[in-house]
Amino acid sequence: MVTVAMLLAWGCGVPRAHWEFERQLLAVDRMADHGEHEDAARLYEVLAGRSHREDLVRYATFRAAEMRWRAGHCAEAFERFGIIARRRQHAYDEEAGRAQLRRAQIAASCLHDEVTARRELEQTLFVYPRTLAAQEALRMLESGVGTREEAAALLGWLSEHYPLVRDSELAAPWLYLSARLLEEELGELSMALVLYDTIAGRMTRTGLNDDAIWRAIAILRQQGERDEERRRLWRFVRHREVTWFMANYDSAYYVPAYQRLAEMAEEEEDWAEALAVYHELLARFPFLLRGPHTRYHMMGLYERLGNLPGMVRMAREIEENHPDSRFVGRARARLDSAGGHAP
Repeated sequence: MVTVAMLLAWGCGVPRAHWEFERQLLAVDRMADHGEHEDAARLYEVLAGRSHREDLVRYATFRAAEMRWRAGHCAEAFERFGIIARRRQHAYDEEAGRAQLRRAQIAASCLHDEVTARRELEQTLFVYPRTLAAQEALRMLESGVGTREEAAALLGWLSEHYPLVRDSELAAPWLYLSARLLEEELGELSMALVLYDTIAGRMTRTGLNDDAIWRAIAILRQQGERDEERRRLWRFVRHREVTWFMANYDSAYYVPAYQRLAEMAEEEEDWAEALAVYHELLARFPFLLRGPHTRYHMMGLYERLGNLPGMVRMAREIEENHPDSRFVGRARARLDSAGGHAP
């Protein structure tokens, strides 16, 4: 009844107030959220014909196609998404890119047509390389890799078609996927290292920059290149513009980089160097979430050096900076066992 009433009300004339149109759009959104896909599809189509704003028309059209898909009308949804995809407005048209990607998803999961799905994925990549949809299409290509042969085939395809995306935002994810295939699936570490270094050195604005640096360092570790690994780790932690909180929130690799530097020093039984690394970490990131644990570990390094004042200082810092930490009691106990005095 509600649906019929809404259709009749809207059929009596175009809403004059823009806020009224948006109110109606929200009402259909709620229907969609409650699983009324058939009715929502029809109402989105009604609304798409009643607005003079292109962005709202495209939104309603996209949602209508989405509802058709969810209602099981796969072929119809495939065609409707195609209408949106063919009306690309500019290079960064996310709506058209998502519509193109939807065609690939429908072809794969609903129409069970792998040839068409691959064609639509390639269209997403090459027609909309500057969109988030293109990056999702790249991940879909990767998800289809299950064997070494499939990895090699995808790598060959990526290499062949890289010139088509070289000057777009897709270039870095494209190279990163190629490098990961080389590293993880094919075992070609040296070739992967070259690609990771290319991303880190030439594509500094990409969000994959730190990931590429870290994976390159991990490869050097596997190859036994300790001196080069150490050099890159220090360059990573010392030659970046960071904030006090970045180690915890903006990069997943700052704390592990310092920890690896300290670990290398400990492997070489250079306790003083390990302590210097940890002191630098705490000085750069005084609000480090692992601060209590780090200071407690430093107590053990000072103990190895027979430096009781250093142990006392670390125990005091734990109690002053982290009074509620479980490491307060542990630090006192460790200090007592070493013959020191609790702060």
